[in-house]
Amino acid sequence: MAALQDDRALMGRRGEESGDFCIPCGGQSEIQDPLGKRLQPDAPRQGDGQFPMVRQPKKFAQEIGHGERINMLAECKLQYLSNSGFLLTTEEGKRVAIDPYLTGNPKAPFGPEKVPPVDLVIVTHAAFDHLGDSFFLARRDQAIVLGDYVVRQLAHDAGLLKEKVKSSAYGATEAYAGIRLKVLQAFHCSFAVDSSGRTITGIPLAFLITTPHGVRIYHAGDTCLYGDMKLIGQLYRPHIGLIPVGAAGPQYGKDLPPTEAALAAQWVGCELAVPMHYDDPEDPIDFTAAVKILAPWMEVKVMKPGEEMILSVNKQGSRTAFFLQDS
Repeated sequence: MAALQDDRALMGRRGEESGDFCIPCGGQSEIQDPLGKRLQPDAPRQGDGQFPMVRQPKKFAQEIGHGERINMLAECKLQYLSNSGFLLTTEEGKRVAIDPYLTGNPKAPFGPEKVPPVDLVIVTHAAFDHLGDSFFLARRDQAIVLGDYVVRQLAHDAGLLKEKVKSSAYGATEAYAGIRLKVLQAFHCSFAVDSSGRTITGIPLAFLITTPHGVRIYHAGDTCLYGDMKLIGQLYRPHIGLIPVGAAGPQYGKDLPPTEAALAAQWVGCELAVPMHYDDPEDPIDFTAAVKILAPWMEVKVMKPGEEMILSVNKQGSRTAFFLQDS
């Protein structure tokens, strides 16, 4: 932590809190953009100019921005399934399961049979604690499965319909269930043994998920720290970052330990960071402490398995704002 304290002066703030909003630029402090370029105070920030997360929802219904009034708020939900698993319910009511590892998971809040019908299953890689119950849910609900080549082959072996199984690779843009997906890199491995006994390998994935009303959620998958995370911040400006901070169990190494995970969150530049993929209960605590040093403008929400985060979302043209409701 001492090293992080020393680096604090070099980091700069993403923005200064002003009124009801965490304003992305302005104020009197220096700002550092996602590529680390030092900006002068009050310099315009590169990006899409979107409103970030709202602090006080009661005042959110008043005039904001450039004198524009907001429209009726939509609602989306994000439920934590433990490990790296989440259930996203979009503003249009579509459900997306991400790495749904429930069966055999002692930290799972419920079994796969309790998951409501899903429209899409996203799998970051073929490890057991990420693949989990993906095929069960896809078969039950006739949902599409999206993953890498290994996941596709395993899905075919499991008897899923070929038209319901999609594979993708870095840089691809996909659209299913009313959401847009940008397939991004993760530094890890993805391999499995197929039904013929062959070892098959693929590529671990991360995803930028954009909901119908423009909320951008970055799921980092299973990864170590790598420098191009800065590009994710520069290019895509995620609102929410789902960041691994530990390991699935004590017998595994931590590819992205808490302090490095905090640096990843700072590089990605999300407004709200949610720690995931940990077994040690100290990991999210250490992550939160490190984020306060490296990115004091960032909110951190440690979710319990089964907990649901409800977002009220407003989209005005190309800009999206949201605030957290009490769940």
